[in-house]
Amino acid sequence: MPGPRRRLFGPLFYSTLVGAALVLLYVGALQVPGWFDDGWRSIAERQEIRNVTQATRSPDATIRELAVRHLIAKGPEVCRPILVEMARAPDDEVRGLAFRLLSEGNVDPSEALGLLIEAAGDRYDPARIYAAEGMGRFAGLSTAGRREAARRALRKLLKDPSTGVRISAAGALGTFGPDPEIAADLVGALRDEDRSVRLAAAGSLIRINGPDDPSAARALIEMAAVPEPVSDRRDVLREIGRMSPPVRDRAAGALAVLVRAADSEILADLLAAIAEAATWARAVEPALEPLLDHKEPDIRARAALAIVAIECPEAAQGLKVGSPGTTGGPGAGSMGFASPEGPSAGPQLGPKAGAILARVVGDGMIPRELRMNAAILIRSAGAPAITRATPPLVRQLADPDPAVRAVALGLLGELLIEAPASLPPEDPSK
Repeated sequence: MPGPRRRLFGPLFYSTLVGAALVLLYVGALQVPGWFDDGWRSIAERQEIRNVTQATRSPDATIRELAVRHLIAKGPEVCRPILVEMARAPDDEVRGLAFRLLSEGNVDPSEALGLLIEAAGDRYDPARIYAAEGMGRFAGLSTAGRREAARRALRKLLKDPSTGVRISAAGALGTFGPDPEIAADLVGALRDEDRSVRLAAAGSLIRINGPDDPSAARALIEMAAVPEPVSDRRDVLREIGRMSPPVRDRAAGALAVLVRAADSEILADLLAAIAEAATWARAVEPALEPLLDHKEPDIRARAALAIVAIECPEAAQGLKVGSPGTTGGPGAGSMGFASPEGPSAGPQLGPKAGAILARVVGDGMIPRELRMNAAILIRSAGAPAITRATPPLVRQLADPDPAVRAVALGLLGELLIEAPASLPPEDPSK
C-alpha cells in the first residue's frame, strides 16, 4: 500500500503568496487610476468622433456644418479623411460644404487643390464656385503641375453657364500674375452679359497688367456712367480708384456728364458712389453744386455729402447718407452720428465744406440726423461757418410746428458750444 500523500505546498508558501498578492494589489492601486483615466478619455474621444462623424451625414445642413466645424477644430489629422469622404458624397449639398471648407484652407493646400481641381467638373454650381475660389487661393502654394491644372480649369470655368461660377473664376484668375492667355480670356469676359462678371474680370486685369490697362479702364468707365440705377456703382468706382490718375480723370469726366443728365432715381445711388470715391472725383464737383438747390431734400443732402467728401474725405466718414427706401433705421438722407468731441478731435474743414454744411444745418426739409451730424462737423470749420448756419435756425424757432422748433433748438445747442448764435437781419419794412 502506498504511504500517506506528502503535501506539495506548506504554510510558508501560502503565506508568501498572499503577501505577494497584497503587494501587487497595492502597487496596482497606485498606478491603475492614471491608466484608467487615460484609457477612458481615449475611448470617450473616439466615441465622440464617431458620433460627430455620423452627424456630418445629417439631412439638416446646419447640423452638418456644425459637425464638420467641430472636427476641423480637432486638427487636420481628424478632419482630413472626413472632408475627403464628403467631397465624394453623392449628395450635392454635402459635396458643396466639403469644397467650401476645403477652399478655406482646413487641410494641406496641395491636397486641397487636387480635390478642388476635380470639383471644377462637379454638376453642383456651388461646388464649382468654391472650387474656383480655392484654386485661386492655393495655386501658388502647390507644385507646378497642379498650378497648371488649376489654371486650365479656371480658364474653362470662365465660360461656365453659371454666373456665380464665372464671377469666381474671373476673380481667381487675377492671382496667377502676368499671363497673356489669361489676360486674353479676361478681356473676353469684359463682354459678359452680367455686370458682376465684367467687374471681376476688370479687377483681375488690373492685378495682372497694372493700373493703366486700357481694356479694364474702358469697361469700368462704361459701367460707372451707365444711365440707369445699378446696385454696384460704388464697387465699380472702388476699382477705378485703383487705376492710374489719367484713367480716374476720364472716369470723373464721364460721371460729371451723367450727373448733369440724370434723373432723381439715378442720382440717389450715383451721388452715394461719388461720395465714396471722394478726392479722385474732384472733376465732378462743378456738376454737383447745382444739386444743392434740387427740389428733393434727399438729393440736396446727397449732393452736399458728395461735395464735403471731395473737399475733405476724413470729415465725410461720419456723414453717410443711407440707401433709398431703407426702413428700420437710418433711411434716405440719414446716417450714423459723427463724433461730438469737437474740432480738435476731427479734420479741419475748409471754407467751402463749411459753407456746404451750413446749408445742410439750416435746411429744415433735410432729416434731423443728417442735420445734426452736419452741425457736429461744422464746428471744425470755425466761427464763420457756424455764424452762417445759425440765422435759419433762429428763424425756425418761430415755426408753428413744434417738431421744427425742437430740432432747431437742438441744433443751436450744438453750435453754441463753439460760437454765439447770429441773429437774422431785421426786416427794415417793420
